[in-house]
Amino acid sequence: MEGLADEIHDLSDYLGDEHDLAELRALLLNRPTLFNHQALRMSFISHLDRQRAELQQQASNQGQRIYVESPDKFVARLSEYWQMSCV
Repeated sequence: MEGLADEIHDLSDYLGDEHDLAELRALLLNRPTLFNHQALRMSFISHLDRQRAELQQQASNQGQRIYVESPDKFVARLSEYWQMSCV
């Protein structure tokens, strides 16, 4: 179970970091006076977009590993772990 918890934590980190970059991107686009040099702002936004794409890919890969089982099989496996831990 510890391994699964670590994998889910990693997925949460990827998704959280991607969300933070999306919010920063929106802020830079909606309030351009925060970063007055347009060419630099657009370059930074392009960098954010590349970072977000990488995080999205990592999250997708991680999610596919975590959710490879059908929900029924996943629940059955967790039920077995639970029963083994109660013995």
